[in-house]
Amino acid sequence: MAIFEEKQPSVRWIVLLIAAVFLVSFPLVQIGMNELYSTEGEYAAAALEFSGANTLVTVHGTLPDSVFPLYPALVRLLLNCGLPLEFSLRFMSLLPLALLALLTGLICGRSTDRQAGAAAATVVLTTILSGSKAPEGYPQLLSVLIVYGGWMLWFYLGFIRSNWNAAWLSVGVFGGLAFYSNGLTAVVYFLVPLAFQQRPFRVWSKLNKPGLLAAFLLGTVFFFAWLTPIQNFLAANPEAPHEAAAFRILTYFKDIAVRPFDAFFRFFPWSLMMWAPFCPALIAIERNPLLIKYHRILFVVLGLMIWFNPQTKSRDFFYLLPLVSVLVHAITGSGCGATPESSSASS
Repeated sequence: MAIFEEKQPSVRWIVLLIAAVFLVSFPLVQIGMNELYSTEGEYAAAALEFSGANTLVTVHGTLPDSVFPLYPALVRLLLNCGLPLEFSLRFMSLLPLALLALLTGLICGRSTDRQAGAAAATVVLTTILSGSKAPEGYPQLLSVLIVYGGWMLWFYLGFIRSNWNAAWLSVGVFGGLAFYSNGLTAVVYFLVPLAFQQRPFRVWSKLNKPGLLAAFLLGTVFFFAWLTPIQNFLAANPEAPHEAAAFRILTYFKDIAVRPFDAFFRFFPWSLMMWAPFCPALIAIERNPLLIKYHRILFVVLGLMIWFNPQTKSRDFFYLLPLVSVLVHAITGSGCGATPESSSASS
């Protein structure tokens, strides 16, 4: 008996669809029209003062504790090209979102089919979180792109290619870039979920590799390249003030009580489908169980870290966005279910 197989859309049409969704959701001609928000001004000042001679970042002559060099450096490149400050600041937030949509679309498209890839990319662009926070000039999305890209490269080099030297070296590179994008928070969010992987992803037996030593040395170079200019600045300007981080311990328990509901709202409407990746009946028929289990563990570990981190802000939910996208559309719809072979057998 002949089996009907739905025709897959071409890659060109999928890319055009994603581009159309992106441009409709985030009209580039409008992102530079609004004035800077109060906290955006800190990153604007950092970009204007960034010289490029080293990794030193200053804001009005002071050393901030929450601005790191990668995002201001990229904004500065756009400024040097003659683009307006407001546009440059916000475009450098939207560009990682578009690249993240393409990356998740590619992963789901390669692991299941093109329709799942298109759907996963669309999820990245259509959550309430993306619509409300992505057009603002902050480095979180750049950090998320680096962290998720590092996770997937580590997965590919280590578990697919079994090249653990290259896998650990990639951890050093992406860990350093994560630190340069959003500081120690990004590094912790990048490394800790990898340590909690279960079989067959356990990493403890993979630590005896020269690549791990190279990753450690590379991370040390990143750190001291960032720290040395700061020490030199403080030595030359001993009276220069620098900001201290605020730690609101009195509202901590209130925040962790409200945070799950906030996350549900931020990822709406796709949060309505987040039960599916944890449903035993659907887990049993996953097309790519290795990839989905990897994402599931990342989501659970990182979700708990964001939930209980007293300094979590709503933009930190972006770290979960690619995981939500892949989990939802790799296990539901065209990403999960009966294959043509199983349909043929039942016929």
